[in-house]
Amino acid sequence: KSTVFLGTVGLCLALMSLSRVMEEGEHNPLTGVRGDNVVHVCHSYIASHYKEKITLGQLADLVHMHPNYLCSLFKAYTGQTIFEYLTSIRISFATQRIRNSPQPLRKIAEECGFNSMSFFNKKFKLHTGMTPYAYSKLYKNR
Repeated sequence: KSTVFLGTVGLCLALMSLSRVMEEGEHNPLTGVRGDNVVHVCHSYIASHYKEKITLGQLADLVHMHPNYLCSLFKAYTGQTIFEYLTSIRISFATQRIRNSPQPLRKIAEECGFNSMSFFNKKFKLHTGMTPYAYSKLYKNR
């Protein structure tokens, strides 16, 4: 019994040391990927697929990590959650589209990955300090 207990304690300690967030550039022996590479892969995927529905499971599968660990790693490297980052990318593209496109705001919101106009309005105002409508009026009057 004591051998099994000691083996279990040793395994737990080893897993605890592996589960901590990696330092920049540190190699993760479980996934074979460095932490900064994981974040780079997620950034690239989000930038290419921001118009689509992106789930945490998709990103975790992409980098071969548990979703919770990926969330911790991403936040440690960027200071943002994955979905805060995704929303900021979507808002960035939306602001460009509003300035440069005559399309209705609803269409722009859909093209930038927002399924709900109220969610788009809320997040847009949080990021820019004004509603999408006020933003469009500001740039269309120039």
